[in-house]
Amino acid sequence: MELELTVNGFTDLVSFPEEEIAEVHLPILKQIHKLAKEEYSFIVLFAGPPGTGKSTITAFWEWLSNQDPNLTPIQALSIDGFHYRNNFLLQNSIKRDGQTLSLMSIKGAPETYDIQSLNTALDQLKLGFATWPFYDRNIHEPIPGAIAVNARAIVIEGNWVLHDVPDWRSLRDKANLSIFLEAGESFLRERLIKRKLRGGNTKHEVEAHYQRSDKPNIELVLSGHLPADITLSWNVVDQVKRISMPGALSYNYNMEEKC
Repeated sequence: MELELTVNGFTDLVSFPEEEIAEVHLPILKQIHKLAKEEYSFIVLFAGPPGTGKSTITAFWEWLSNQDPNLTPIQALSIDGFHYRNNFLLQNSIKRDGQTLSLMSIKGAPETYDIQSLNTALDQLKLGFATWPFYDRNIHEPIPGAIAVNARAIVIEGNWVLHDVPDWRSLRDKANLSIFLEAGESFLRERLIKRKLRGGNTKHEVEAHYQRSDKPNIELVLSGHLPADITLSWNVVDQVKRISMPGALSYNYNMEEKC
């Protein structure tokens, strides 16, 4: 299946194999539908390292859930709108490996997010009303209150939504279901570098950013996340992705790259 999806404010043509839809995406949406029946507001956390395609997958779930009246419609939200503004990132720093780094230079690390505001936003979602910030990738700043949250089932995606440290850990306590998407570092490195080169950056800039920001983030997400209710994993050799859901069958299927 090919369709146009708006991901992070940009519209792209994406492709999802029919087998994958039937064996993976629909079972996940059916699981959400089953569990969400008794909940006034049902929250799913979808975590994974950068480069795994979380934003595209959740945008597809939102679209797919609205095509079938037997599924609960979901709304996909990103945590990127909870980044601190650039002025704050430029004026503050962190010590890492004996070096003092500006938060701006590691934008995307957990320290560059306003986790207190994110926790407050999840509390508001549980009450059934909220707005959500949007991260504008043209100006690279968050826009507060830009998204009206109007669905009963909400999938919140981001690198750190299952991060196993205080404050971040409390997000899991507010959620009804958690999903983790994993992949190997070398596989993600190739995807992220290709993506940034397409964006017009030089090879030197891309490599430097990967070593400074992307690689530490990948390693930290993979090594420091809470256990998830559902786990998806990339297999780099044959691109077989596996899903395991407690109390359900395991599925094997071919996964094409989404971004």
